[in-house]
Amino acid sequence: MKRIVAVIAVTAVVLVVGGVAFAQIGGGRGPGSGCAYGAGYNGANGNINIESLKKFQKETQAQRDDLMIKRAELANEYAKATPDTTKIADLRKQMTDLQAKIQQAAEKNGLPAMRQGRGQGRMGSGMMMGAGQNGCPR
Repeated sequence: MKRIVAVIAVTAVVLVVGGVAFAQIGGGRGPGSGCAYGAGYNGANGNINIESLKKFQKETQAQRDDLMIKRAELANEYAKATPDTTKIADLRKQMTDLQAKIQQAAEKNGLPAMRQGRGQGRMGSGMMMGAGQNGCPR
């Protein structure tokens, strides 16, 4: 009986310590965590022209707003008891098109790969596709 109690106690301690250690890996998703927000600059080289970034932000404001709305519409569709797969496919295509336009604007302004949305490389597949580089949401 003492042996069973000891095994249970050791297992509990290992689980608690392991959980705490796992929770510390990667930190949070806020500022300073390495995750890029806003314009989505990934901080790869630190050589970014601020004026080009401002121009990019102005040029793409409408597309970024549309993309955010499409993401919300997609999330709402996924949340339904019976999601409409045709609507989901259409929304994802629209999001991909918007992301491509945003990426083109980034390239036109001489900016590195901008990470705008969720999905492959933040410029790819769409919402609900998993974590991006360094565990950052895409």
